[in-house]
Amino acid sequence: MFKNIDDILKDITDSLTNSVKDEWIEINFDAKVTDGSVGYSGKYLTIDGNYKQIDFWDNDYNLPKYFKNLYKTMTKESDKHKWNRAKVTLTNDGKLNIKFDWDQELADELEALSKEYDPRWDDSLTQAEKDKKYKEMVESVEVPDLSKV
Repeated sequence: MFKNIDDILKDITDSLTNSVKDEWIEINFDAKVTDGSVGYSGKYLTIDGNYKQIDFWDNDYNLPKYFKNLYKTMTKESDKHKWNRAKVTLTNDGKLNIKFDWDQELADELEALSKEYDPRWDDSLTQAEKDKKYKEMVESVEVPDLSKV
């Protein structure tokens, strides 16, 4: 089922709210979205004025999926709304603010790492060179064989 942006934002809000066990004033959440993954961290301000880290291991595992869906929905028709960082602020009265940014340094770092660890992403190589280098890396156990994934 396709979800629109409002539905995805509700999923994100619900997930963040359910991730906090104490009474809180504000939740701050940062996400880094790349082609294949989402990295994230979060903290919240308690009613007694202390910040606590959100322990996502004990909570909703769907949060990365929601951010992937948000990214895909926003960039589906063009790169006009392309982003790789999102900074979320949610207050206990339901106000949601999300700032989307494009971090070129992050994009360059991830591209370099992807080429280093998987030559199939290296556009400077021919397809035959990519295949040969990847096969050599798999055979030497530098990388797992993900060719059938």
